[in-house]
Amino acid sequence: MAKGRIPGGAGSGSRAGIGGGEAAGDGAGAGAAGAGVWATAAPGYADRFFELRARRVAFVTGDSTNPVTVHLIRRVRRAEVEDGERFTVEYEVNGGVLAFQFVYTGAPRPRIRFVNQPRMAWERTGAARTLMPEIY
Repeated sequence: MAKGRIPGGAGSGSRAGIGGGEAAGDGAGAGAAGAGVWATAAPGYADRFFELRARRVAFVTGDSTNPVTVHLIRRVRRAEVEDGERFTVEYEVNGGVLAFQFVYTGAPRPRIRFVNQPRMAWERTGAARTLMPEIY
């Protein structure tokens, strides 16, 4: 499995690379894929989002005391698969490391499908929003 950035990013092979720019839609290589806020219309998840940036990932958890969790990305691995590219994103949580995998397909519209929920499609939102405070 190769190290890499999500398609639309500036280059590959970095230790932690999602998209090319730190901010979603900043024009610095984030492109139409990768960096940004992703949402789904799937029942039970329509109020959930996640955001990928070059060095961080954020999840809207639905927890009323901590609705958004932000994590430092340790490593991104990429592999070509039949229906697109599979990414494994390793991120820090409470002193440990967790990972999630998804398959990215770019045509006709960019979509992400988590490996453990392949029927649920996530699409990049068109809104210029971020889940992460400016300190990230």
